[in-house]
This record gives sequence, C-alpha cells and structure tokens, in this order.
Amino acid sequence: MRPVLLIDDEYLVRERLKRGVDWASYGFRIAGEAENGEDGLALLEEMEIDLAVIDINMPIIDGLEFARIAGERYPGMKMVFLTGYGTFDYAQAALRAGARDYLLKPIDMNGFKPLLAKLAAELQAEADSRAIQRQAMWQLQESYAIMRERWIRQWLEGSVLWDAESFAKFCPRLPALGRYAVLAVSADAGSEGEDSLEREEDQGRVGDQRRADDQGRASEPQLSARCREVDELLSALAAAWPSSEEVEEAAGGKRIVVAALESGGGDEDALARLCEERLAVSREAGRGSVTIGMSEPFEDPDRASAAAREAAEALSYRTLRGEGRLLRHGGLSARPQTADWMAVRERLLILLRLGNGKTVANAIDEWLADCRRTDASMEQLFILIGEIAAALRLHAAENRCDADGILPASLQPAALVDRLARFETIREWLQSRAESVLERVASVRRRPTSLLVEKAKNHIDREFADPELDLNGIAGTIAVNPSYLSRVFKQETGYSVVEYVTLCRMTRAKEMLDSGVRNLTYVSEAVGYADALYFSKLFKKQFGVPPSHFAIRTP
Repeated sequence: MRPVLLIDDEYLVRERLKRGVDWASYGFRIAGEAENGEDGLALLEEMEIDLAVIDINMPIIDGLEFARIAGERYPGMKMVFLTGYGTFDYAQAALRAGARDYLLKPIDMNGFKPLLAKLAAELQAEADSRAIQRQAMWQLQESYAIMRERWIRQWLEGSVLWDAESFAKFCPRLPALGRYAVLAVSADAGSEGEDSLEREEDQGRVGDQRRADDQGRASEPQLSARCREVDELLSALAAAWPSSEEVEEAAGGKRIVVAALESGGGDEDALARLCEERLAVSREAGRGSVTIGMSEPFEDPDRASAAAREAAEALSYRTLRGEGRLLRHGGLSARPQTADWMAVRERLLILLRLGNGKTVANAIDEWLADCRRTDASMEQLFILIGEIAAALRLHAAENRCDADGILPASLQPAALVDRLARFETIREWLQSRAESVLERVASVRRRPTSLLVEKAKNHIDREFADPELDLNGIAGTIAVNPSYLSRVFKQETGYSVVEYVTLCRMTRAKEMLDSGVRNLTYVSEAVGYADALYFSKLFKKQFGVPPSHFAIRTP
C-alpha cells in the first residue's frame, strides 16, 4: 500500500477524507495527518510518503509554501491541493507549486475517486520505470565487473596480451607505467583439513580423486567465515595502499592483488611491511589465520603471469614454512638437501614387509619432519609424498591385493597438499593410508601358508637378538619342516628367513643409534652379533652408511 499524508487545519475535512474513500481499493493507506504545513514537513522527515493531500489556506506554513519546500526535498511525491477558492489565479499558483491536481471545497468524492485511480497508475508507472532503470544500471555495473574480473584474470594467466586501453579501463587505480607486485591471499584451512580427514575415515576412505576432493572442500559456513577474514584484511590493505586492484581467482578461492609500488606509497619492502602489519593486527584481533604470498617486483606488464605464479608458489609454501604470515618469493630458496627422498620407497617397503604399523608411522613422521626441518622445496615434498604412496601400492600388489579405496587411482601430490593444506593433516593422512594398507594386507594373509609365515615372523620379531637364532630353530618352534618354511616364507614376504632376521636386527640397531646410543659394541651385541666388525658391514649394506656415522654425529 502506498502511504498518504493528509494536511488540513479542519478536523472534519480530514475525517471526511479518511472515511469517505476506500483508500485500500486504490492501493493507498493513510500513513499520517497534520494540521499545518510545519507539522506536515516534520512528518515527511520521519516517513516515506507517496501522496500528500494539502489544504492551501493553513496557519504557520500554508499549502503553497509547504509544496515549494516539499517539492525540492521530495521530488517523487505527488501532491493534490484542496482549496475553497475557485479562481484561475489559485489554480495556477497550485500547479506552479508542484501540485498534480487540485480539488474545490466542499470535496466531491465522485470526482476525487477517479483522480486517485489516475494517481495510483502514475505512481505505479514511475515505480516500474525506476525499477527498469535500476535493473539496467545493475546489469551495466555487473557486466563491467564481470568483464573486469575476466580481463584481469586472463592478463595474470597470460592468455590475453596487455594493452594500454584495456588496462586503463579495467585497472583504473594502477598507473599505466611503473613497478608492480602480485599478492596471493588466502585464509588458512584451520581445522578443516582435520575435519576432511575424519570424514574420509568415517565414510570408509575414498579411492576416487573427485570424491576425495569433494570431501576436502570446506562447508558453506566455513567458506563464509574464511571469506570474511580475507575481506577484512584486503579492505585494510586497500585503504592503506589504494593503488591496487583485486580479483578473485577463478578456481581455488584465492584472492589476487596487483599493487603498484612507487605510486602506491613505497617500494616492495614497504608493501611487505604493510602486509605483515595487517596480518599482526588480524592475529591480535583474534580473527582467523590468513597467509599472503608475494611475487618479485616487475615492470613489464607481460611478466604479470610469471609474477602471479610466483605469488601462488609463495603462498603454497605455508604448508612447509607455517601459516598466518607473509611469504615472499625471493626468500623461498631451499637449502641443500641431505636426505635422499628417492630412497624412501625402498626403505618404506622394507618396513611395510615387517608389518609393524607403529614403525611405519614413525618413519613417515621422521621423513616429513626432516623435510620441514631442512627447508625443503615444495617439489621435494611432492616427491616424498609420491614415493610413500608408491611404496604403499607396491606393498599391496606384492601381497596380491590392491589399494583401491585407500589411495586415489592417480594420486597428484600437489593437489593433495593444496586440499589438505596443513602439514599435520598431510602427515595424518599418509599415516592413515599406511595403516589401511597394512590392515588390508593382513586380511588376505589368512591362508594356511600365510598364517604359518605370520607365526614365524612373530617368533623372529621376539627373538631376533638371540645370536643362535637360525632357520632350523625357528622351524622347530612352529613345528614345520625348515625347507618348507624357507620356501613359503620367501613367497609370502619376498625375503628369505635369514634376510628377514637381518632386517629386524638392522632396524632395531638403527633405532638404538637414533635414540643416542653411541657404543657400537653394545649395539652389536644387543641385536645378536658378537662381532662388531661384521655388524658394521651388514649395517652399511642395509642403510648405505656405517653405524659410526651415527656414533660421531652430534646428539
């Protein structure tokens, strides 16, 4: 219903207007009434009025003066005058004051009702016209926003050539010539990676990469909260560094900012300090964690795509270097690596064949910790994850079972790291996959020969430190022919009985050396070797380095 204001100093006239017309049938309602123009103006400040019915002759502020003031302040409001003067001069004055029409007193309701119908139609037509204009303006703005985002994305992807006209149109806050830097900004996953892991555990561990990716996505409330955190940070950055343009990445949810350097208030170091200051403010305010990756500065607009890749790469290093900070591409150079990640597959296969889940989990934890401790590159982390996954698949295949439903059919380490994000979640994911593979392998080892070999392995696991332990003794313990045991043991494990005994002894020796034991004679005897020299020879053959390497290492 459209609101109506009645202004007349005669109470009876106002009552006749209210009661003599079915206002609702014309789409109107009486929203207020006043005795003079001054009170009427006061009501207009408090409520929105579409139609005012006004007496010309009133005290304090008359109808003509009211119309002049109201017409300036509220040009969309319709006004109809009431007057007891039928002269042409009064009619002209009313129309000049902005009246849509005027009625003579006493009011003829039969003449007033058609006027209301006409006014209702005019107001509806004007409202429709305004709606069309707003829609057209919104579509124009939306079209510009879509074209702007598309052009900036394509420019940063390198799929369109830079040109001055498009740059000026879509990046008006950036100077045409200058130095720039690209920022990649993203809210950190927080507990979402753990939630994703728990969902995988509860739902039976998916093997299809697409389903795994779907499970890894944050819920709508989580995404909304993360967007707010980034929005707040970017708003503060834009206020302090106005010479910048921001766009949302088409996939992945990262926000990309192109900032002008000198014209933005300083060089790249000044921009870096501002980013660090805003991150500190966000942390102190207790907001969610946000990480920023920053590219090297560049001048050539055609190098923008390379800078965008640098910023994204810097951002990805939050997995190794930590979240909630600024990561500059120029400071990401990894230190030389001492670990041989390519040997992980062979080493993990050995541990998997031993069948000790705790030892496997500890090894994965050790490799990942070493990767982080030595400032490895992301590529080295990807290699490590790939080698661990390959070892798990090989171990499953060796035991005539597969890893479907445990590992994706085509594992992409980079996509996995991007999905799980947090270092701790990646470690838990790998350890849980290893545990699942071991459980699956154990479930198929229930054939008579498998059970026999399992008994032999259990005996060896308990007694490997006995210097007298040999094939005959082991076979006698489980009441089986030594030759038969040797054959089925090799078939089931890939090792001979002697090789498995040696493997158990070497694994235990390395654990002792890693824990700080430095007396090689003591270690040798503790794992079943009276001859320390022979022990050292076997140890070097197994691990590629002599045990003395651990003995002289700083604890």
